[in-house]
Amino acid sequence: MNSVVSIILITILFKVSVPFIQWLLIDSVWSGTAADCRQAEGACLAFIREKSTFILFGFYPRELLWRPITTVILFIAMVWYSKEPKRWNSRLLWRWAKFLLLAALLMRGGMFGFEAVEIEKWGGLPLTLMLAFFGIIFSYPMGILLALGRRSHMPIIKSSCVIYIELIRGVPLISLLFMASVMMPFFLPA
Repeated sequence: MNSVVSIILITILFKVSVPFIQWLLIDSVWSGTAADCRQAEGACLAFIREKSTFILFGFYPRELLWRPITTVILFIAMVWYSKEPKRWNSRLLWRWAKFLLLAALLMRGGMFGFEAVEIEKWGGLPLTLMLAFFGIIFSYPMGILLALGRRSHMPIIKSSCVIYIELIRGVPLISLLFMASVMMPFFLPA
């Protein structure tokens, strides 16, 4: 029975992957204009190459792109440095604090001769890394507190933790951020 299921799944995978590879790599348009993309039957990869800076950095000013690039490189270096358990001490916390201040200075600017960039212009990879970092940093201790609160014998704490967990747990962070940034202003006075 396992062999039959494997053969069926491999056949389905082959039937799906061959046309997808044909569309993505063989019939795709690697360079050209929008008119070239409309005439082709494959993917429009010229668009991705043309808009790659926007995809990676959003509306960040093009002449200042070295700042988010440096921030991303430093962030990856800090994560790489922090992965060793022997480095998990108070000095690592101070290094992360210094890095976060440097990242805020690089991204926001406005001090030490750096031109200020509004937060609304941030986007792409640097913003995704920052949201993921702060989401993990704040969600882990909050999750522990909520788990402890759920096991509490005090009815008010237990019920409030259960309500929060059941309402928020299944909602992705990006949906909450979208609601907070786009929908909340509709409900608040001008």
